[in-house]
Order: sequence, then C-alpha cells, then structure tokens
Amino acid sequence: MEKYLRGFKYTDHPGDLPDELAGPSDYLDYFLLEKREGYCSYFATSFVLLARAYGIPARYVQGFCVPMGIVRNTRVSSSLAHAWPEAYIEGVGWIAFEPTPGMESTVRWNTLSDIESMTEETDDTEFTVPRPDAPDKTEETDTKIYISPSRLVMAAVFVACVVIILLLISGIAGRIGYGRLDERQKAIRMCQRSMELLRRHHLGRSECETLSEYRNRLKDEISPESLSFLDSYERILYAFIQVSPEIRGSLEDDYITLKATLRKRSINALKEAIPFFRAI
Repeated sequence: MEKYLRGFKYTDHPGDLPDELAGPSDYLDYFLLEKREGYCSYFATSFVLLARAYGIPARYVQGFCVPMGIVRNTRVSSSLAHAWPEAYIEGVGWIAFEPTPGMESTVRWNTLSDIESMTEETDDTEFTVPRPDAPDKTEETDTKIYISPSRLVMAAVFVACVVIILLLISGIAGRIGYGRLDERQKAIRMCQRSMELLRRHHLGRSECETLSEYRNRLKDEISPESLSFLDSYERILYAFIQVSPEIRGSLEDDYITLKATLRKRSINALKEAIPFFRAI
C-alpha cells in the first residue's frame, strides 16, 4: 500500500473535492481511482482507510517532519507540519509508514513497541476527509523555535548596546536641558532629584506632608547631613531667597552625598537580610 501510494503525484493545490462524496468510502474510491494527487493529509488518510478495509488497525497522525541532519538544534516552523499513517502489527506494536511521494528519501522513522497502545480501540476512530481549505499546516502558536546560544548572545549584546546608547542620549539631553536653566530652576531641579531618590528607596514624602514634617520623620532613618537640602528647598520655595551659584553647587553636592548614603543603607540592609553577606 505504501509503495502503491508513492506512485501518485504530490501537490499543494489539489483543487476542490466533488460535492457528491458522501463519506470515507467515496473519498477513498475517488482518490485512488481518479484524483491520484494531493498533499500528505490525502495520502495518510487514504493509507489508513485502505488498511482498515483490509482489516489492519491503522490511525492518522499529525506532527512535524524535521530534517535534523548533523545539527543539534534547528528551527521548527509550521511549514514543517506533516501527516502520516501508523498501522498496528500484532506482536510488534504501532509502526509508522510514509506513503507521501518524495518523503521516503528524507524520512527515517524510529519504531517503538508501546504495550499500552495495544489495548487502544482504533477501529471506531472517526476520519475527516481532507479539504483544500484545511491545508497541511498547524497553528502558528504551536510552533516551537530553537535558537542557538550564539544567536542569544548576539541578541543580548545588541540589546545592551541599544540600551547604553539610549542612556547616553538621555544623559546628554538631560545635561543640555539642565544647562539652559537659571540658578533658581537648577536648584529646584536638584532638590526634586534628591526627593525622587528618597522615593525610590521607599522614603518618599507622604501626601499633605510639609517639608519640615518630612524632614523630622526621616531624621531617624537618614543622617541630618544627607537631608540638609530640605532646608534649602523650603527656603527657595517659600522664602523666595536669591539662589546663587554657591547655593546651587551646594545642592548638587547634597545630592551626591544623599546618593552615597542611600547606597550604603541598601548594602547594610542586604547584609542583614541575607546570611551569606553577613560574613563579608
């Protein structure tokens, strides 16, 4: 049966089936005696129906035909979807066959004796006659893609380069924008950056909390030297003091000091949380 079906013609465009085909028997007669061409679903279905007609238990299988060769990894897409029949041989088990023309030179089936499958009921399995509108493809969501480690490394390096470039552009743009501000605006910007730094370390200002209340709440968490910018921020906003380059420079130093203090605080918290770091 396998050799006989291999003498037919393989085509991806077999055309429409006649509407008068009423079931599997009509389809089998039409394909074997008239059509004699189609894709793998046609040949697998015909093999199963023909085998059952001879009293041989057979089943229709769908999966992928992946030409691995000597490589360990390969890309599996829906274009590699395939259908083939399996027949049950008494004392041996389920054996895969390949009736599709052109596949015998590229397919090598491994056979296994499956004791559990010997008890499966196969004669009552329903078959659907393949139609051109149901091509030999699977849903794209079922596709498994294997990516080599070298490609992963290249992708990671590319992403890292893009991130670094974006950070550099952002930093340059930020410096240009900061340089165009007047001294008061620069001072306010530095105070806001310091408060944002505190917020990232879960020490942010509460809603409706004044700057004085905020400073008093943090005095047990952060050293007063690291919070000195709040005094300047309060006087800039509400006392409308004249901001000199010296005050602005002092606020920039306060930001650097606060950043170092919070980093040290995070490291100490990590050492307390993880026993491994306590010995460092």
